[in-house]
Amino acid sequence: MNGMHIGMSLEEFESVSKSNACPDGGRTTAQMQTVSTYKGWNTNIWKLTDGEYPKLLWELQNDPSNQ
Repeated sequence: MNGMHIGMSLEEFESVSKSNACPDGGRTTAQMQTVSTYKGWNTNIWKLTDGEYPKLLWELQNDPSNQ
């Protein structure tokens, strides 16, 4: 990814096969849509809303439905 580093990532285990599951067991859909799951994530980069998946703020700026 050309100099980019992913420091923290999560995997939703309900949508992947067991052979691809994260070593820590992954997260449920409900957990992936709960703000507390993303403790420590930078809210200057991410929009975190309960009931939704995290969104990159730049995506929202470029989305006409958010105008």
